[in-house]
Amino acid sequence: MDGEQAWTRYWRTGQQHSCFVAGAPFETATVWSEFFDGAPAGASVLDLACGGGALTRIALGHPKGFSVTGVDFAEALAPVEGAVLMPRVRLEALPFEDGAFGVVISQFGLEYADADDSVAQAARVLAGGGLFGALIHHAEGELARAAEAGRVRLQRLTDADGPVAAAAELGAAMLRGESRPDLVTAIEQALRAESGRQQDQTTAWGLGFLAEIMAKRSLFPPAYLAENAQTLMVELQGFETRIGQMVRAARSENDILKLCDRLETHGLSAHPPTVVRDQGGAAIAWFIRASR
Repeated sequence: MDGEQAWTRYWRTGQQHSCFVAGAPFETATVWSEFFDGAPAGASVLDLACGGGALTRIALGHPKGFSVTGVDFAEALAPVEGAVLMPRVRLEALPFEDGAFGVVISQFGLEYADADDSVAQAARVLAGGGLFGALIHHAEGELARAAEAGRVRLQRLTDADGPVAAAAELGAAMLRGESRPDLVTAIEQALRAESGRQQDQTTAWGLGFLAEIMAKRSLFPPAYLAENAQTLMVELQGFETRIGQMVRAARSENDILKLCDRLETHGLSAHPPTVVRDQGGAAIAWFIRASR
């Protein structure tokens, strides 16, 4: 499953957030409050890689009455009342006139695109006197570390020799009328091993799903286990793809300074980047501001 498919499946579920701390969405409204305070009332706002609309909703809720357009490369987006959302739009090729927006923003999205082309496009559609703001994953931050740990946990389940693939193979054997006690033993051993390891919400769900279909496999027709194991594999691989992209998209301080230089190259005046931290002081993201 590629990134576009994985994110489309995710946003179609109605999720609004992609970044979580201790199991809860990372709150960013306060990060954006001062930024939006500096924008003119009624400004046209472009939300780059809007996803589930978390930042779109923050912009719409500001008392200055912005008009908000969101774009994302996903094939489908859940509607956000009051906003115009456009799926299948890549940040490297924005379908807007030069200077079309007074404010261009992105929250955990700009870093997934090609840095040179996306920054050039963002600068192109920003009007004179306009504001640019982006919240970007911090490569040394808590979210990036948690994402990498989650990716490793998922990989143990989705590997070709992992328990989910074994369940699918067992299901296929059942359809052929074959008995595979070796696969049953391997799956049960994997479930016991994982029960002794730390899990996150996604892997805990996956392990619970696997345990349930294994327990019920003899209660339903032979196709039950094969079909459900395949469904589980697809869902977990989608999570793994998204998390892997997040890990790769996280940016170091040097990356961020280069991005600010790119903004300057395209006619914007960039402020020094700042680090956004959680309540415990752990680094989460970089916040970049610039103006034309």
